[in-house]
Amino acid sequence: MNHSPKNTTVFTPSGRAELFWQTVNCDHFAENHSADAGKAGKSRFHDLRFKDIAHLLSGDVAIDPVGSKGTKWRAISFYKEKHYLTIFHLQKRDDCDTLFAVVVTCYATYHERHRKEYEKYIRGAKKG
Repeated sequence: MNHSPKNTTVFTPSGRAELFWQTVNCDHFAENHSADAGKAGKSRFHDLRFKDIAHLLSGDVAIDPVGSKGTKWRAISFYKEKHYLTIFHLQKRDDCDTLFAVVVTCYATYHERHRKEYEKYIRGAKKG
């Protein structure tokens, strides 16, 4: 285990953001991960560790705003042969200029619309 503090940054439409984990969201994530541990296939939605979420948000990611305030975002990514949906907020703290991506939830998605949205994003990224 590495004891020096470091974190992952991801690129968002608002700029580079440091991943930030709130205790309540970590509890939610860990509880869902434990509940899904014995499941297989499409019945298992929560199969990632925290470092996996950092990795999937650092690759090719389709990111769109949720709502009109511009603080809540939805990311669709493809990782370990599955599509994942991640919801996060972009926020700055009052005591520094760092932009934080506060991850609320992340889970495997099997919805056809998410797969199509991600594929559309990839096609557009390859053209541009």
